[in-house]
Amino acid sequence: MNINFKGYGACPLKALHLQMPSYFDQKNTVLDAAVELEEIAKQENFDVFIHANGDLYSGNQAGDLTTYKFPEYQNVRPFIQDMRLFLPNEKLGIFKNTRRPQIAESERKESEKFVKAVNRNPLELSMLTEGGNLFIGKKDNGEKYLLIGDTPIRRSSEVLSEEWDKADLQAKKQLGKGAIEKIAKETGIKPDNIYMISQSPDFSPALAERLPPDFQMDFHIDMVVRPLKYPYVLVNDPSRIDIENSGMNRFLWQKQVENIRRGRLTSPEKIMDELKAQGFVPIPVPGIINEKNANYTNAIVHERPNGELVYITNSASGHQKDIGSNLDNLFKSYIEKNVSGIKEIKFVKNHLLDKLGGIHCMTLEEPDFEKWA
Repeated sequence: MNINFKGYGACPLKALHLQMPSYFDQKNTVLDAAVELEEIAKQENFDVFIHANGDLYSGNQAGDLTTYKFPEYQNVRPFIQDMRLFLPNEKLGIFKNTRRPQIAESERKESEKFVKAVNRNPLELSMLTEGGNLFIGKKDNGEKYLLIGDTPIRRSSEVLSEEWDKADLQAKKQLGKGAIEKIAKETGIKPDNIYMISQSPDFSPALAERLPPDFQMDFHIDMVVRPLKYPYVLVNDPSRIDIENSGMNRFLWQKQVENIRRGRLTSPEKIMDELKAQGFVPIPVPGIINEKNANYTNAIVHERPNGELVYITNSASGHQKDIGSNLDNLFKSYIEKNVSGIKEIKFVKNHLLDKLGGIHCMTLEEPDFEKWA
């Protein structure tokens, strides 16, 4: 059975789905994003849906949900990308939340309601990761590929971080061979088409080794890379920011650079080298919006019928009102000069950037599988 996970590369969209959160301070962010996405969807001919406790609303009904309240027992995040995925053959994959066991039961119940709302058959997935940590794309020869962060492969292989960190890409593929073969069997993607990149941990290595084996603790790669059409991949590189003209606080920008130097974030150069070694063409872009890693590479890529790409990403104006529009314009200008495959950029305000959640994190792509066979 050929299964494709969410976190897709460039593909024609049938719909975008958002999850109504049970947290009051996040509700309006989701509704505001739904309104903006609905306007984009009308122009690009796909749908927007909001899910709330089993009920399904269209994007233009966002105003009806401003006073919506979840039952008290519910504990649901807005980051729908990490919970579920649309599959071919009328299936819906569900990730097991091993990262946050305190809210796993609420999200499981919400996923059961989600399945009924979209009329799909549920499939529980065994991978020890979340949807923001992998991308599915299609090569020029029609074969699917999977790009995944290396941490879940390491942990699934029960390899200590010290041994893993010393290994190069080929050695990691040998150490993680069993996990890669399992992913290949579950996804129908050839093992040779499963690619890894290094990722940054959410915790120190010492703490990470004390966590349960199935505890998902990686810093998702959708905060670092954004595949376009194969073989092109955007890579978030803070050094590309025009710091002199951006208006960004130089000290806060320097914190990003320092995080990379200290290993808190994997260096863009290392990621680009790994991508090149596996046949991709990385394109460094000035991705960061603020010091908390919020960025423009956390994005949705819609492919029009004529092959043009529409890049839907976060607007800095939702976070940094004084310089946000300037940062947006600098990013747009950079893309126009350096990335020929993107026809249009559309910005969506997102106040969840303070919580490390971008527009890709809070939406779930439903590809048009008939067009994207």
